[in-house]
Amino acid sequence: MKKKTDLVWMMPGNERFYELFTNLDKWRYTQGIVDVVGFADHALEKFSDDELREGFAAMNSLGLSLGLEIGCIKEHGPDFYGRAMADQQRPVWQRFIDLGANLTSVAFDEPLLNVIEIFPEVWAFLGDKEAQFEFAVEQSAEYIKIIREYFPQITLGDIEVFPTMTIDEVIHWIDALEARIKQKGAAGMDFFRFDVNWYNPAFERSGYTQETGWREIKKLEDYCKSIDMPFSMIYWAPDVFRFMEDGKAITDSRADEAWYDQVMTQGKNYYDAGGRPDQYVIETWVTVGEDHTWMPPTLLPEDGVLSFTRSVKDFYDTYVKPQKA
Repeated sequence: MKKKTDLVWMMPGNERFYELFTNLDKWRYTQGIVDVVGFADHALEKFSDDELREGFAAMNSLGLSLGLEIGCIKEHGPDFYGRAMADQQRPVWQRFIDLGANLTSVAFDEPLLNVIEIFPEVWAFLGDKEAQFEFAVEQSAEYIKIIREYFPQITLGDIEVFPTMTIDEVIHWIDALEARIKQKGAAGMDFFRFDVNWYNPAFERSGYTQETGWREIKKLEDYCKSIDMPFSMIYWAPDVFRFMEDGKAITDSRADEAWYDQVMTQGKNYYDAGGRPDQYVIETWVTVGEDHTWMPPTLLPEDGVLSFTRSVKDFYDTYVKPQKA
């Protein structure tokens, strides 16, 4: 079994867990370069005990760890943040562990963004943006403290976004959250993960070009490393939402090609800006159409022209492998 790290994450789409781990012969090379395979906890929860047990056994035989993306603060009410959220998730994660999962890492799905940007009307009772910020800090810190008590072996990190939030706002958030966690007597975050809506319209609306936008993001990577916090970057294709006609997903090679080209373009742009994350997370969460088809439509095989696993393989060989040389 190869020595394990958490350098390379692969998140192929939540409903693809069983397909991935019952077709091991179709992604042999990728198994050797990936360290963590990730899914949303609520999606894995839908699989049967037998399906999870079989999948986790396959992961363990390959030396692959399980990573989760989870809700830390959601918009549904007081049972969906802080201690209440941690208490709800505890039995779900414990089920995975009892069925054989080597659960090593959990990332929180944008708690600050959920409060101040995505669902501000839900949190309007808190008052102004500063009060919302303090609420997000307090509840996220409390959540982390409780999860540390339940699962001390799991590494924990937050995900936030750009360019919806500026780099200065993100740094302020990291500092405030770390300080509050430590005031509660718990260990701080183990990593910080960045989700960048990097396609030109989003960058341009915020006054960035591809060159200046990635240089700005590199400042956050440098800051995280200056405080000894591993910096994690999500690589994805933000322009595959358009692959839909008459309410149905386009599942031909156009969608696969767009995914592949955009992931590789993001890799190049950030590499050229000097970006060298501590974690590379090749991830899709995009579904389109009435049947919620995953983008890219093709998962396997890794030697397919434009499959998801092919994108992981080629991304690694182009942008990660040189870093390790």
